[in-house]
Amino acid sequence: MSFKSSIHNFFTAGFNVDNDLMLYRKLILVTTLQAMTLLVSIFFAIYNFFVIDDYVVGSLDAVSIVITLYAAYLLHVRKQLDVSIYIVVAFLFFFMNAFSASNQNESYGLIWNFFYPIFVILLLGPKRSIFIIAAFYIILLTQAFIGIDVWQNGDWDITSFIRFTFASFVIVYISYFNEWSIDRSYTELQRVRTREKEASEEYTQSMLKMLENKKQLLVDVSHELRTPLSVLKVYIEALEDGITNQAESYPILQRKLNQIDRLIQDIYLLSKSDINQLKIEPELIIVNELCEELHTSFKPLAQDINLSLTVHNHCDEYESFEGDWERLLQVYGNLLQNSINYTDPNGEIKLAVSMRNQGIEIIVEDSAPGVAKDEQEKLFERLYRIDSSRNRATGGSGLGLAICEAIVEAHHGKISLSDSTLGGLKTTTWLPLTYQREEV
Repeated sequence: MSFKSSIHNFFTAGFNVDNDLMLYRKLILVTTLQAMTLLVSIFFAIYNFFVIDDYVVGSLDAVSIVITLYAAYLLHVRKQLDVSIYIVVAFLFFFMNAFSASNQNESYGLIWNFFYPIFVILLLGPKRSIFIIAAFYIILLTQAFIGIDVWQNGDWDITSFIRFTFASFVIVYISYFNEWSIDRSYTELQRVRTREKEASEEYTQSMLKMLENKKQLLVDVSHELRTPLSVLKVYIEALEDGITNQAESYPILQRKLNQIDRLIQDIYLLSKSDINQLKIEPELIIVNELCEELHTSFKPLAQDINLSLTVHNHCDEYESFEGDWERLLQVYGNLLQNSINYTDPNGEIKLAVSMRNQGIEIIVEDSAPGVAKDEQEKLFERLYRIDSSRNRATGGSGLGLAICEAIVEAHHGKISLSDSTLGGLKTTTWLPLTYQREEV
């Protein structure tokens, strides 16, 4: 170990002070104070015992040596920092007052007593030090006032007493609020570090989750592509071998290619949403026209499987809002198609539109079967399926609701799922009347 490292370990008492400036500061102060007290006590013990034969003061110096060594033992060996500090504070409290009571101020003055409050504030901090300092001054100033005629070799008078008291209080005041400001600044620094650490951990967890989602998406997409690609491979091989009829094979091949193309388009749209590049082309949309378009497009599909589709428009005839017509048709087309695909025969599908909270609320709900509460939150997850076989049977990519959520949020709107009063699933979307363009 180098000399520099040895000095550092001595003054920090072997504590780990990484990123803890207050602990480092406190250790430097207490070890320095102990070392200085020990050296001064040894010097004056020798001087008082062997030079001037003052055994009373020499005994105080000897006691000082013993107590300081014990405090150093607790700090360096037992690692009891707080106990060591309190011993130093208590010892100096009694030593300074005993020093004054023995009329040593005739020779040395009261200058020593200026330092005690500063040490106490630095060691204990502003909150814990105030009562000890108050007690110290009550005893010290009482002694000073009573012993005016003998202190400072008889030069001590009431004016000197007032000057000393005022100067002491100024020093305490400055030291106290200086330490208070440092303590407050350090506390704020610790809060900032904590927030930065939490933000860093949150970012790390977010990145890990994103990577995990990307891996899962890759696995799921590979799984989704496997079935149509397998069918394509079988039919192409059959065509090559002349086993199957071309007229029968081409429609199947076309459907599978459309399925693959739809999946790729959906993934592309969601990828753009992930990087906030999902482009919205807002225009003025008449609510009544949107309702008519959806009703005209999906009523025949519903009737083909004995489902009733009703539209309830509670807005004024020419009520309008800003949005991307094609994107919103995709959203409500997905929602209505889901209801058609997963509603039992002879069921009911309802689309309701109304004004709410300075926006347009559009509700799509259907009759049985419903979706369990714990499953509803997962439906927005990409490629999540409650019943994967049913999803594949209808040609779905498993990304429909995730796309709906991305488009609605790109409009600065909200989308949520809940139980329908009809017995099935209820999807509620809210869109602002005016599209707020992002500032570049």
